[in-house]
Amino acid sequence: KQAAIRALGAELVLCDAAERFDVAARLCAERGATMVPPFNDPLVMAGQGTVGLEIFAQCPETDAVVVPVSGGGLIGGVLYWKTRQILSEEVDTSARAAVRLAAERQSLRAGHPVQVEQQRSVADALVAQKPGDVCFPYVAENTDGFAPVADADLLRAMKLLLLEGKLLCEPSSAIGMGAALRGQLPLRRTDKVCFVISGGNVALEQLHRLEDVAL
Repeated sequence: KQAAIRALGAELVLCDAAERFDVAARLCAERGATMVPPFNDPLVMAGQGTVGLEIFAQCPETDAVVVPVSGGGLIGGVLYWKTRQILSEEVDTSARAAVRLAAERQSLRAGHPVQVEQQRSVADALVAQKPGDVCFPYVAENTDGFAPVADADLLRAMKLLLLEGKLLCEPSSAIGMGAALRGQLPLRRTDKVCFVISGGNVALEQLHRLEDVAL
């Protein structure tokens, strides 16, 4: 990811994941720059959610959608379009992936966004410590639920997608499939399910980790 960013000519400022928003805010203040949130913004959320529009335009018979979850921008966006009645109300839009950071699950129990401690995971794109307050109302009111997915399940799902599906994705994107392999999704065998595979940033060393993963 770092190499790709630099190749596009952007300045890359490295920091700890838990400090990234504070660092970004400081840089914006120093340089007069504009912050573009990765998820907690209504326009960003609506834009990310257009994946839902594409799914149901191409596959209107879909029974359930399983979406990777971190800060809630992607699933919040999908649910945003659903609440606007552009998507069918009969569709069970399932948010069932919440890696080791249990922010979304704890927030649902509390009824408001809750911050959790930063943890390391192979799912380096799912590191939000707290759901976005813009996204959370859509998630809390409309989602079907969440399932925790361990790193071992992520890697197993990633390997299955690579070998059987011929699809190379990053670990974070395999989280929904990881939940399915663990039997954590209450789906029927006859359901038509769409798993959102939302990223392919994979380094070679990550592929080497799959060699000893049993399917």
